[in-house]
Amino acid sequence: MSIDPEYVIWIEPGTSEFFKELKKLRENVLDHYDVLYPCPNATACPGEWCHQVLRTSHDPSIERLSQLVSLDRKILPMTAHVYRRKRPQALINEATTIRYINETKFSFEYEVCYLDNGVNTNAVIEIQKKTAQQSSGKSF
Repeated sequence: MSIDPEYVIWIEPGTSEFFKELKKLRENVLDHYDVLYPCPNATACPGEWCHQVLRTSHDPSIERLSQLVSLDRKILPMTAHVYRRKRPQALINEATTIRYINETKFSFEYEVCYLDNGVNTNAVIEIQKKTAQQSSGKSF
């Protein structure tokens, strides 16, 4: 049996142990797939461990159980990768948002991955609230 999906998506625990295995899987798909997320191209991953963070909320009863066993289940590390079958003209992103970091009084902070002289590079960027707009069109 042979499969040839248009997209390949991995969503796995955000552990450094799994990331080592994901890098091996990644190498096997790069001949036939373009990287859509998290990095803008198929060059080597920056660093030894790349992961995102899933921020969740739970029912109060689950929150209480988590507190009782001293486990934080609101912020969960995960590793997510998205690939698309190669096309004659691949999508080229200037930077891809990897994770939301923080909201300050004046800005939102995100970690992004961008291509710098052919090398995927991570950086933290700040988006000033005064330059952003709410969906209603009003400034923050």
